[in-house]
Parts: sequence; C-alpha cells; structure tokens
Amino acid sequence: MRGLEDVTPQPTITISQPKETTLRKPIEAEDVESSLRVEDSEKELIRKALEVSEGNRKEAAARLGFSERTLYRKIKEYDL
Repeated sequence: MRGLEDVTPQPTITISQPKETTLRKPIEAEDVESSLRVEDSEKELIRKALEVSEGNRKEAAARLGFSERTLYRKIKEYDL
C-alpha cells in the first residue's frame, strides 16, 4: 500500500464558459452602397496598375498583389 507521500498530484483542468456572442445586424442599404464603392475603387486600381505597367498584365497583377489568374478574372468581371 502506498503512502500519501508517493502520490503525484494531477494537473487541474479548468473549463471556461463560452463568451457571449452578439447577433449580426441585418444588411442595410448603406452597406450595399458601400460595397459598390469598393468595387468602383478596385476597378480604378486595376485600371491604374494596367496603365502604369503599360498593359503588362503580369506586372499589373504583381503590383496589385493578385495572381495573374485573379487579375484576368477581375478584368473580365469588370469588363475592362
């Protein structure tokens, strides 16, 4: 039989309660308008990158931090 001095204490596991989550607000018309402005800004950035790189799509994609494939897709999407 083992004495108390031979018993190794086991680590204590603490379980915390999950944090309260907040519900997301519904999408407002203002949010939609804001996203349209983001698209307009992106179009303009793509136009400028193509202009600065003299139409070189590979260089423009690198300047924008896009892959070439993403740039091609966005050019098609925005009809540039």
